[in-house]
Amino acid sequence: MDFDIHSLDQLIEEDMEEEEDLEEDLVEEMDLEEEKRLDEQEALEEEKLEEKLEEYAEALVTQFYESPEGQALVEKLKDYQNVGFFSAELIYYGFMYVEKTIPQMDVNDVEEIVMEWFPRKITLSSPDHANYAIPELRAFWEFLKRKYRLEQCDYILNYLRRIEPGYNRIMNDPSKFGTAKSFFTKGINAGFDMNKEEDIQRFTEIYNKTLSISSMGGLYKGITRENQEQTIRKKDKEKKKKLRKMAKASRKKNIHKKKRR
Repeated sequence: MDFDIHSLDQLIEEDMEEEEDLEEDLVEEMDLEEEKRLDEQEALEEEKLEEKLEEYAEALVTQFYESPEGQALVEKLKDYQNVGFFSAELIYYGFMYVEKTIPQMDVNDVEEIVMEWFPRKITLSSPDHANYAIPELRAFWEFLKRKYRLEQCDYILNYLRRIEPGYNRIMNDPSKFGTAKSFFTKGINAGFDMNKEEDIQRFTEIYNKTLSISSMGGLYKGITRENQEQTIRKKDKEKKKKLRKMAKASRKKNIHKKKRR
């Protein structure tokens, strides 16, 4: 199956269009039944967008993994079993948080992803795994340069070479961690397998017992199952918010086309 590296570009471009006037017109014209139907359609659009993103990332990362650049990296990092992980995360955070696809990214976009979103969001099973991030991303952009001749590749590669020596420290700097990453990292450091539900629950109980209780009116309530799940799913909520925004833009565009007919 042919792969089009630009296949997601239009979704980003549609999302960036200003259509506020159209939205106001639609709200005035819709009754409750129509609005409900459109909400259901929007939910379906969200699922389709997520599927497109997953399929895109899987196809591109598979191409990279099987490429000369990818196989050279596999040979170089023999003790690392997840080659392709950081490339997939670059695609994901670029699309969902920076609103750029791979062909649209420039140095500033890559810098935002690897210096802000990666340290904040990505929980590593071992601090040493941060050492694999930049070598993989360098190989990934070398692959993109050769196969797709993206003009920004050399600029991005120069940037990645520059930050590589100190990147482990950046990825493992607790001051950069988001709430979910902080929680999971503490669990991993305490010897828990945070991929297992039972270990998450056990660590949650210990975490609550060891934290000092606030003296200001007892406001601190620890990590309950409810707010633990909220923490774990925070990333998913942010993702859903972005998908809903893009689905709404797509929905409005489709309705606009129908009105013209």
